[in-house]
Amino acid sequence: MTYKTVASFKPGSAVCCQSQRCNASLNEQANLIKNLPEQKELSNLAELKNEYEELCESEQFGIVMSSVKMLRPRLNGILFKLTFEEQVNNIRPDIMNVTFACEEVKKSDGFHKLLELVLLVGNYMNAGSRNAQTFGFNVSFLCKVMNIFTMK
Repeated sequence: MTYKTVASFKPGSAVCCQSQRCNASLNEQANLIKNLPEQKELSNLAELKNEYEELCESEQFGIVMSSVKMLRPRLNGILFKLTFEEQVNNIRPDIMNVTFACEEVKKSDGFHKLLELVLLVGNYMNAGSRNAQTFGFNVSFLCKVMNIFTMK
């Protein structure tokens, strides 16, 4: 059997070799996506469907893969699905810390009193203006409070 080759399809060999191993590591699967030929090259291969038997193995693989719509996004989705649990486990401690901090702020009586005091002082300073008796303020304003209420 004689094989034809398509010169522009060089990454095909790497893709074919990696795709044959079912138990490839995540790193190898990421390399599979990285070495996947561009859509234009896959389209060129799809035109050679009639000569399928005469092509080498990597190009046959390219022809089969060219029939999959939105191939790269699908492969990226599969890779994301495989790495999702690990990513969640990596950020879980940070999520727990933020959740704990939010609960502490929510339960803190001192913080509630500080917010009430800032609102009261702000309403006192704005008395007589259109902002008098405001019901709330942006939390970002708390960063500016240090600069506003300075004693001389």
